[in-house]
Amino acid sequence: MTDRPFDLATWESRIESFVSDLNAHRGRSAPAPLFTEGPYSFPLVRTRVTEELIRQFARADGDMNPLWSDPRYAAASPWGSVIAPPVFEACFGESPSKPKPPQVPGWNAMQAGAFRRYFEPFRPGDTLTAEDTWHGIEEKTRPGKSYRLFVQTSERSYRNQHGRTVCTVTGRQVATAARPDPAAAATGGPDFSGRRRRKYTSDELDAIRRDYERELSGEARRGAHPRYWEDVDIGESIPAILKGPYDVSDAAAFAGALGLCSGFAAKWQEIAPDLGRRPGDPDTGHPHHPIDWHLQDTIAQQSGMPYALAFGTHMEMMLLHPVTNWMSDFGFVVQADTQLRSPLLLGEVSRTTAQVTNKLTDNEHRVVDLEVVSRTLDGTTYAHATVRVALPSRFVA
Repeated sequence: MTDRPFDLATWESRIESFVSDLNAHRGRSAPAPLFTEGPYSFPLVRTRVTEELIRQFARADGDMNPLWSDPRYAAASPWGSVIAPPVFEACFGESPSKPKPPQVPGWNAMQAGAFRRYFEPFRPGDTLTAEDTWHGIEEKTRPGKSYRLFVQTSERSYRNQHGRTVCTVTGRQVATAARPDPAAAATGGPDFSGRRRRKYTSDELDAIRRDYERELSGEARRGAHPRYWEDVDIGESIPAILKGPYDVSDAAAFAGALGLCSGFAAKWQEIAPDLGRRPGDPDTGHPHHPIDWHLQDTIAQQSGMPYALAFGTHMEMMLLHPVTNWMSDFGFVVQADTQLRSPLLLGEVSRTTAQVTNKLTDNEHRVVDLEVVSRTLDGTTYAHATVRVALPSRFVA
């Protein structure tokens, strides 16, 4: 653990070696997980799609669409059965695998979004395999910043029992590396000093509850009434969705659906290779799994965050929920490029809006493009996505 002095020259040398070694493996592919050691290996935690798992995943996002959860309803849909919403592949491995971080203090890694392509829906009974490909690590220069910034990229391809590719996920992880020197101590990472918890007004809380009631009643969804491509206008806005304040039970629902947490000896197996970059618990001295900075303020504060932060993949699910509500049961998300620009912190409220930006024909399909933005209720833009949706045509069978 990092409770000992760490000189700057050693720190820089370890990071340079880390980057050089990883980029020597650029383009390497193997059955998932590609990297088998450390907390970011993201192995396949399960391989079979079930109705129960789809339902649990959707509920972790507060998405009450019966297409994901009610076999009788889904049997009458264009799909003929329950299907899974976008990002469901994260239930098998939250992300393409990434290497064990360099064992230096000040290195913090966060999900930065992903480019997803979907070729067919996940259905109950599917059995999945996956392959990872490593695309490398790149440093991004930021003039005037006291920390170094890196972006790691890797890809995971999911295939079903028929050998067909269901989806591909090219995941990005951003890492900030705060130098261990006094001059950088005040600004060892991004500045979140303006992000403070507050008590929401009764009007704000009422607006959130009204959104939840619309979701529960079905009013928020297009559902079984088709949204035809010909009826969509460029510039059209789709209804916004409020969620929050994000809290520990929201985070726990997500972690449980994805099978992210391990206990005791199993947890130790995951964190033992990663002891060189984080201090122990401030009270007990025992090391924490990196997942704990999503659950406990004091652990997040050891890494320069004011509060615990939402899971990155959970933020991506929240981006896509208004799109699936809008597109009807007849729509299908064919690709989504999500960009996580800042964390959503525990205690913050998210508001996601979207607008149609384009209409086009994609081979035999009619598709629309949407720009989706998530902001906190206090105006911080924390996530963005470009989403392409295939819609039915009134005139094309």
